Amino acid sequence: MQPESSSWFGQSFDSALAHYDSVAVMAMPYMENAKDPDAWMQQLFHRVAAVPGALDKTVFELQSVDWRNRQPILTSKLAETVRQLNTRGARHVAYYPDNLFEDQPQLQPFKRVFSMTSQPER
Repeated sequence: MQPESSSWFGQSFDSALAHYDSVAVMAMPYMENAKDPDAWMQQLFHRVAAVPGALDKTVFELQSVDWRNRQPILTSKLAETVRQLNTRGARHVAYYPDNLFEDQPQLQPFKRVFSMTSQPER
């Protein structure tokens, strides 16, 4: 989202797309202290989508924990973010961490957004 970040991290989205099969982008508005996480995510999506062919190779990597306060992101909020990305045309979405010992994000309500079937509970 910030052009100067290429020099900070020695990484370039365009260059990575040209040289790798998949490129993960840290789609983490809470880590970025975004005032409006939904608008931030929409802006990130549009920036990726503006690059020809980028949606086929980009993994939107979501955070399931707000590391600023060490609180989990609500499963419903995370699921809504995945739905919005899918609706806009994202092809690949991932998240971390997955805390299976504390069921965070909660598997039952969350697996529907990742399922390719209409009834994933079966």
